[in-house]
Amino acid sequence: MTLSKLAAISPFLAFFGAWVYLAFLDHIGDPRMKDGALSGADMNWVEWLLLLYATVGILSLWLRTMWRTVSAKRYGWAMACLICWPLAAVYLWREKKVPIQSATDQRP
Repeated sequence: MTLSKLAAISPFLAFFGAWVYLAFLDHIGDPRMKDGALSGADMNWVEWLLLLYATVGILSLWLRTMWRTVSAKRYGWAMACLICWPLAAVYLWREKKVPIQSATDQRP
């Protein structure tokens, strides 16, 4: 696994890891989960970092995917990623590193 593929999938792992963590807290009967949710006032600094990494990571991953799909003129993938954001990780995971040519790079 290359570093770029790991970077593409790690925000999703953090996101789903946060859900597993919340389910674990609910299962063990943590008093912070009494109302079924962990609010910002109840979180410690590690939980805040996990939430921040997952949120910023997924947003940047989605924006990068939208940029790459539109630049490569793959509008079907762009629409699919716009509608269903987890497809952004699938696109970046399966994407081959084909250089994108700009209009000025075209040779006769």
